[in-house]
Amino acid sequence: MRVAVVTPWFPSAVSPYSGTFVREWVRAMVLDPDHVTVVHCLDVPANEHFPVERETYGWGNLIRIPVAHDPMLSRADTAIRHREELRAHASEALDAADVIHAHVGMPSGVAVAALLQDRQRLVTIEHATYLPTLLAHPVANAAYRDVVDRTTAHLVVGEDTARMVRLAFPELRDRVVTAGNPVDVSVFAPATGPSSLETEPEVTKNRWLFVGNFIERKGVLTLLESFALACQRHPDSGLTLTMVGGGPLEERLRAAVAEYGLQHRVEFVGPRSGDEVAALMRSHGTLVHLSQFETFGLTVVEAIAAGSRVIATACAGPEETLRGAVAANRAALVPLTATAADVVDAWTSLVAQPGDAAAARQSIVDAYGATGFGERLVRVSRGEDWHVEGPSRARILITAATGAGEHAVRYAVPELIGRDCDVTVVVGGRAEEVMTDPRATVVNVQSQVGGTLTARAETWFLDAAPAWTVGVTARTFAGVGAAFPAAQRVSSAAHRLVTRFGKGWERRRTPRRAQMRARTLASPALRDGVVAHVSQTVHGHGIDLVVWADRDNRVLAEHLGEKISAPVIGLSDVDHWTPEH
Repeated sequence: MRVAVVTPWFPSAVSPYSGTFVREWVRAMVLDPDHVTVVHCLDVPANEHFPVERETYGWGNLIRIPVAHDPMLSRADTAIRHREELRAHASEALDAADVIHAHVGMPSGVAVAALLQDRQRLVTIEHATYLPTLLAHPVANAAYRDVVDRTTAHLVVGEDTARMVRLAFPELRDRVVTAGNPVDVSVFAPATGPSSLETEPEVTKNRWLFVGNFIERKGVLTLLESFALACQRHPDSGLTLTMVGGGPLEERLRAAVAEYGLQHRVEFVGPRSGDEVAALMRSHGTLVHLSQFETFGLTVVEAIAAGSRVIATACAGPEETLRGAVAANRAALVPLTATAADVVDAWTSLVAQPGDAAAARQSIVDAYGATGFGERLVRVSRGEDWHVEGPSRARILITAATGAGEHAVRYAVPELIGRDCDVTVVVGGRAEEVMTDPRATVVNVQSQVGGTLTARAETWFLDAAPAWTVGVTARTFAGVGAAFPAAQRVSSAAHRLVTRFGKGWERRRTPRRAQMRARTLASPALRDGVVAHVSQTVHGHGIDLVVWADRDNRVLAEHLGEKISAPVIGLSDVDHWTPEH
């Protein structure tokens, strides 16, 4: 099997840490180097000349193609420019491939899709934090949909991103697979193997570590404020903070360190290689990562694999990747709005208990270890399924008929399926239905939880009608832009304005809809209709366990458990339940 990988990011002499995650995807496959070609479309200044470079490495071949960067171009037009350069400089490598991996749907996926031959497979891999912006733009949205439609599999690094894509293109939801990122657990490992996790030098506990870009979104200013407060609360602890990386806020951070009088406690060491970062993680007790959003959050995963503790914000990716580490008391999640006191309290609580470092590390090895990850990637590259499921161990019914309930189980559903459980989820709306992992069976009780005639009227006039109006208006503006290119800028702006209004209305209506659903589930007469519908749907499935997602779904779960003669527990207790019980 010959593989070509097209990416806008890849390590270079100028940017040695850019796109290292793409390189790890390539390495994880462990293919014949002669059968692997990475094509790096490198953005360069438009007024300068750069040659096409060709290099050979132990994992394969690299073609680095300069692409003149124009900041005024849209992402869709940038993708077209990438396509032109690929056609001019990488046609031979692309034509020879059996499968092409495109890292991010736009620009790479859009650029490659039009160059594919019928015999070739396309695997798209989505990491981009800018994806919501793409999907909100009518032209980019249409181009992105065409790419997903052409793929063998659309791999995304986190379940939240997967849900976003499924909601945007519900008819293609089966193509979307949550894959994560590979972690070289031989590099990111405890100092002398997993057995060393049983003991920890006292001094290590008092060493804080940050690895990443010094930018606002990474929460570095809150990190420094938190560290200063920790030093104030524990003046004799010998606390230190090591800052790995760089960025536009570095001077501001250094000034703040001086203002706090912490020059002897805070060290800026600049960017470091993977091996060096792994060594730092082994020698520091806690990695603190207060990002506002992460599709995955590779740094926190690597830290757990190396034996460190982690404090991270609940910013999507870490909520999913650190579930095992949180359960093992080796990681703590703080809110996006966390104050310095919240962070220090989380650290104090973490270091007060040893936790189970080995179990936390194993959760990372099982989910993201490079060996198993590479096997799955090779399998999907051959046109096979990413997931290989064994015989069913249990049949679980989850009640999540409210928006909050469905949100609460968004990571638990794929995790339970990964444990070879057959999962059926009760949801209360179309959006929740299409966002749920497609391997699960979904029972949508939207019509049953509609409630009284008054509630149904409210739903129609204040939910369905506005949503329909926004959708039609947005599609009209998108059509005008497609039909008349000269008007595209104006139509796109109008489309964004209408879409923004729709999203704002949706946010304002969400709490009210939650109240309506919760009231329905609490009403015996209305709840009985839901119970009857669900029990009829799962009749003959042999449900072994009913799980309630949150408090509002508990009574429904209890009535269903009684109806189908199955035990009932809360979501937090699932890890302690086995089919033998």
